[in-house]
Amino acid sequence: MAENKVAAEVAESDFARWLEAMDLAHKADESEMNADDLASFKKVKGAMLRAMMRGTLVVTDGGDLEFTPQMGDKSPILFPEPKGSAWLACDRYGDKENVHKTYGVLAAMSGQLPKRFSEMSNRDQDVVTAIFKIFFA
Repeated sequence: MAENKVAAEVAESDFARWLEAMDLAHKADESEMNADDLASFKKVKGAMLRAMMRGTLVVTDGGDLEFTPQMGDKSPILFPEPKGSAWLACDRYGDKENVHKTYGVLAAMSGQLPKRFSEMSNRDQDVVTAIFKIFFA
């Protein structure tokens, strides 16, 4: 298990600051969630907080997320607030190609190729999938 570089309280604060910067705080209002939504949100938040505590996911001064994968290509990936092109990436794939859609959207958000995400380890997949879900769920 990776050693934590950031205290849990600091990670929580950074997560809340990032939600505010991206105008996503309403998506974190647990009082508005049903049981299924709450369980899903807690998984997403947990993955992001664990990465923040490890120091692999940081909130930049500009309010974007920067993720440094732990395995494979370890060059950082910047995730700014998605634009319409991220939504358009969904149109390239069929209804049963959900993983392809996810990689396409992540690629459109970050300026990376979808292959970068398909080659990530499971631990890194958890983080980028959480980023995808918090924006698009």
